[in-house]
Amino acid sequence: MPGTGLTRDAPAVARIVFTTVLTRLIWLLRLVYSPNVHMPRESGPALARLAVDDDVAGISGEYYEGLRPIKSNADSYDEAKQEGLWRWTAEFLAQDEEELRRFEELR
Repeated sequence: MPGTGLTRDAPAVARIVFTTVLTRLIWLLRLVYSPNVHMPRESGPALARLAVDDDVAGISGEYYEGLRPIKSNADSYDEAKQEGLWRWTAEFLAQDEEELRRFEELR
């Protein structure tokens, strides 16, 4: 997301390109890379809407591009992959068997 400071630890040339060149070429990035490239002034209100607006209250598990719901990648609907990711994450993060059991209770 150009204009956010995400490249603050990148080399100087990369920071300059990201903060000055790419912010002026958003239209080109959307054309050749993905239409889902946004500036902070677009992303901020969209994220705030998802957090507090009544029109999306109670919606869970949906993916959004800007202000509109979209289909996620087909892999994200694969329940076996979801289960595998949950299992790996719980095992990786749990500090001991007790914590792993607590993670499992969250399911």
